[in-house]
Amino acid sequence: MQNSNKITREKISSYFLITSALIYFIAEFVSAAACPQPYSYTQNFISNLGVKGPSTLFGQAMLSPLSWLMNSGFLLLGIVSFIGIILLPIKAPRLRWSIHILSFLFMIGVMLVGIFHGSQQALQN
Repeated sequence: MQNSNKITREKISSYFLITSALIYFIAEFVSAAACPQPYSYTQNFISNLGVKGPSTLFGQAMLSPLSWLMNSGFLLLGIVSFIGIILLPIKAPRLRWSIHILSFLFMIGVMLVGIFHGSQQALQN
């Protein structure tokens, strides 16, 4: 009989992965709500929320008073989800390494979005 109170790698991994998703969605929701101009999830770029502004790019006005929150959300999404994926107990070595490499690339990509903001000034530089 298995003890259901036992903390396993699967549970710890799932906590990290769920937490990473919550961090991202909360950061996005709060940052979007704080924008002085209505933010449209279907028409604006997500990176608009990471630009302090005021700026424009591709005809979109960018002014996010909580840009630091969205950028922190991007950084934490990358780090926390990477940890969660690394903790997954994958038995097959090739599959494990493939997933670890892809999750590392995901982490780097999401973190770059949080570090380098898309604005007209960034495009010109």
